[in-house]
Amino acid sequence: MKQVQKNAVFLSVLSALTVALGLYAYFGVMKKEEKEIQKKESLQRLISMGEDASNAVDGGIPGFDFTVLIVEAKGDTTRLEKVGSEWRIVKPESVPADKSAVTQLLGQLQSAKSNSTIEERPSEQDLSRYGLKAPRVSLTAVVSAPAQKREFKFQCGIENTFDGNVYLHREGDPRVYAADGSLKQAIEKSFFDLRDKNILRFDENTLVKFEVTGPKHTFTLARANPAAPWAIQKPALGEADDDAIRTMLSGLQAQQALSFPKDSPEFRKQIDWGHAEITIKLTLTGNKTIDLKVATIKKDGSEKTFLLRREGPTVFLSEVAQPAFTSLDKDPADLRNRRVLSFKAEDVTEIHIRPQGAGKSQQEIKLVKTSVPDTGVQEVWEVTEPMRFRVPPSRIPSLLWSLGNLKAKNVTDEKPKSLSSYGLEDDAQRYTLLNKSGQILGTLTTGKTTQSAENSTYVRGDKAIVYEVEGTRLNDLPKSIDDLSERKPDGGITQPP
Repeated sequence: MKQVQKNAVFLSVLSALTVALGLYAYFGVMKKEEKEIQKKESLQRLISMGEDASNAVDGGIPGFDFTVLIVEAKGDTTRLEKVGSEWRIVKPESVPADKSAVTQLLGQLQSAKSNSTIEERPSEQDLSRYGLKAPRVSLTAVVSAPAQKREFKFQCGIENTFDGNVYLHREGDPRVYAADGSLKQAIEKSFFDLRDKNILRFDENTLVKFEVTGPKHTFTLARANPAAPWAIQKPALGEADDDAIRTMLSGLQAQQALSFPKDSPEFRKQIDWGHAEITIKLTLTGNKTIDLKVATIKKDGSEKTFLLRREGPTVFLSEVAQPAFTSLDKDPADLRNRRVLSFKAEDVTEIHIRPQGAGKSQQEIKLVKTSVPDTGVQEVWEVTEPMRFRVPPSRIPSLLWSLGNLKAKNVTDEKPKSLSSYGLEDDAQRYTLLNKSGQILGTLTTGKTTQSAENSTYVRGDKAIVYEVEGTRLNDLPKSIDDLSERKPDGGITQPP
């Protein structure tokens, strides 16, 4: 055999040995160490279904599902059960659970580990010293995993003031452990802490009528269907401000109970519900109704406000914050739609601007969208009359945004007999928006400065109504062709690229 062949054989053998050693190091040493680490971590976890990797997801977090939680804390025993994807309290009462409290608790349980073992075989005296002889905080969890179902129970004792750890004892395990103090904070919850404190839940997309009777005002909002705009039905004031209604309803649903007093005939006699301060009625699709009554009484030396909710056969009583409901006693005029123009900016393909003092067609400025842009491409607008040039890219989107978001401060005249007193005659400044078919989408006419406030201006929009708007909202609107172009120092027009 030649020397070259001998060298080749030697290198092949050497490579095979190297691979074999590598495989031994990985499977014989590293894999064994990984199993030892997994086993150790499994023993450290307070809730574990075993160290087998098939029971772990996301890098070692145990893959199991909590189905029942029993929390004993603050003198209460609260049983929670998972129904579908939602958690409910079933004892001491059947009520929805607080999502944030349950989420926090589950997060702690999923990752909870013992930081160290304090006592291997604690005596009765040791348990008393760690607050575990008669623990005031305990938790039982029923956990399900593929082909497994187990129950875990552990108690929390006092906290170590030096490092913030809490002493902990697991049922069936004699040891005393130390765990992160945040675990006890998540578990130490009363029935009230764990229950959902929202006083009202409904799908706003199913609401078709909203009635409020307060000390000062009474109004009814209605819409033909959940997709239709709101109108002020009583008193008959026409279109309502959808944004204002949405804010009001969201605020109502965000209110939480301060307490849940025990409902009884004796307690109800203390409150004159027949003369409630505020009554609210919500009508949902399918003629489903929710009735609310709010009343304030003097109790225990102070005023307290209570809400009675009736939803079908269910009656629900809670203590609430009074200002949250007195704020619903609104003047219905404040709920009117004060948007001067209603249009979709993407539908506008042509704009006509008639400067103040111009004739019927003389000096009118015509702008046209010259192309419909693809996604991510800026639209191109050009002035086509009385001269031709391209408008700077941001100018027209800014104009359309200003017109679309123009809201009135006040309704000045709903049925004006003369427009000249407001400066809204034929030669007033005017902006007309059209679509590709030439249909007018909206027209804004601006007039005089109001007499009541120098920073306000009379305007007229889609309706015959004369409004008063903040003058500053009109400052950025182009009033002449110069406002649409970029001028050179010599007076010529700079064409945007």
